Amino acid sequence: MAADAERAPDPPLVPSWSPFERGPFMFGRCDLCGFETPARRASYSVEMDMTSHAVLCHSTPPAVADIEVTGSESEPATLDR
Repeated sequence: MAADAERAPDPPLVPSWSPFERGPFMFGRCDLCGFETPARRASYSVEMDMTSHAVLCHSTPPAVADIEVTGSESEPATLDR
């Protein structure tokens, strides 16, 4: 259980995005990954897009490069983060 205590905290589950305008259209940009919504004329559409994206962005598994597989032929492999 000591490994759990050393893990970095999970990112907050509140939407972290910035709305912006380009001409007559509104967009939203995710502050975590840089995703941009399609152009929308209504701000509530941008908010819906970003709320949906936040669920996916926050549930993304850790990068494969962050996981190290250890073990040998005589013992089972384990994943170390």
